[in-house]
Amino acid sequence: MKRVIWKRCGCAKQGRSHLATGAPCQDSVAMLYRRNVSVVALSDGAGSAELSQIGSRICAAKLCEVCCRSFDVIWKMPEEAACASLVRSIRRALVGELPSGYEIGSLASTALVVAVKRNRYIAAHLGDGVIGVKGGDSRGDYLHLLSGPDNGEHSNETTFITSSDAVDRLRMYRGLVQGEGSRVTGFILMSDGPEAALYRKQDGRLAPACSKLLEAAGHMNRQEAGRLLSETLKLIAATKTFDDCSIALMTHV
Repeated sequence: MKRVIWKRCGCAKQGRSHLATGAPCQDSVAMLYRRNVSVVALSDGAGSAELSQIGSRICAAKLCEVCCRSFDVIWKMPEEAACASLVRSIRRALVGELPSGYEIGSLASTALVVAVKRNRYIAAHLGDGVIGVKGGDSRGDYLHLLSGPDNGEHSNETTFITSSDAVDRLRMYRGLVQGEGSRVTGFILMSDGPEAALYRKQDGRLAPACSKLLEAAGHMNRQEAGRLLSETLKLIAATKTFDDCSIALMTHV
């Protein structure tokens, strides 16, 4: 099978509500390539958590590190054990950087990650936000929802990596990049901020703009793709939502 070169890019933008109050952006994105594993990760800090901008940064970075270091182990583990291991790793990282006088809940954040090694991919998702997948099969190109937002009774409720039920609520997906008659060409991860413009909760459909972003990024270098994402999020943040916005892409042509 021909070697695929995955391109990774991501961007986070401060929302209008935080701009108005001077609060920091609580979304974080991270990317890594190591040990033949390409990873993008995204984390959205809880608005009610005092240090969630720190928690989201630690969470996104640790997701990338763990997936690169332990891809084969995660691939082979039973799903429940793999979810427990991932949550434990992130929580250890959070505790290791927890400022004195604070509880771990002050670092609460969601967790979204996609990792690819050769012809296999692993995705994990905890909390709100969206993971989508672009590809093609015998029926043509497609853009599918891989994992949708996990909200509680109210739309602003969700589960965080520091929640007591995080292991039970974490969703994990494992699959092939190229299988019988199908081929994955890209993944898009987003926080709940861009959902207003790029995702329809009513029927779980991603907007065509997601496919256009992935296709465009596949033909750009990281700097160009970063500028494209920055302008996209700037527009969404200015017109569609008051929340922080973040998107991470991994794509190839």
